[in-house]
Amino acid sequence: MFNRGNEPKPGAEMVDAPRPVADPNAARSARAQRPVPSDGARSLTRDDGVSVIGRDLTIVGDGLRIVSKGKIQVDGQIRGDVLGQEIVIGGGGRVSGLVSATKVVVHGSVEGAIRGQQVELTARATVDADIYHASLTLEQGASFEGKSRRPKDPNSLVPDLEHAASAPPNEYMNDTGDDSNSPFPPLPNASS
Repeated sequence: MFNRGNEPKPGAEMVDAPRPVADPNAARSARAQRPVPSDGARSLTRDDGVSVIGRDLTIVGDGLRIVSKGKIQVDGQIRGDVLGQEIVIGGGGRVSGLVSATKVVVHGSVEGAIRGQQVELTARATVDADIYHASLTLEQGASFEGKSRRPKDPNSLVPDLEHAASAPPNEYMNDTGDDSNSPFPPLPNASS
């Protein structure tokens, strides 16, 4: 069966191993799962499945609300509310208003309020906001001015994204702060 040149070495096991087959979707999947660098330097593409507010973009509006059912990367400036499943404020990003998501990561600047089950302020973050969270991480070097609050029910921090796109201002959170039994004060700009 074997000729002399193909004999296995003593103790070696012969195994027919299948050759790896290149998966054309593997590269795309790997790109989509790459983390965003903390300096916000990498520009994202549509293949990443992320909605991006670019560095050259400034969005301003009275009662403005940006809502995504996925991830939002803010590298530009927004004066208004930003809601999504996950929000990353890049190194050059700035939001003046409410930032609300299940997970919020800040590399840039936020002024207003942050609501999220997981909130992370990286070393370059500058935050002048009250933070409502279940889990808060502050890296050394982060600048934080405001109050840190934990609700009785962490699920109250998850924005209602289905309702958020069509609801009147300040009525799109699971808890608007208008209820006297609420663990939160009214949201910024809430009418009392």
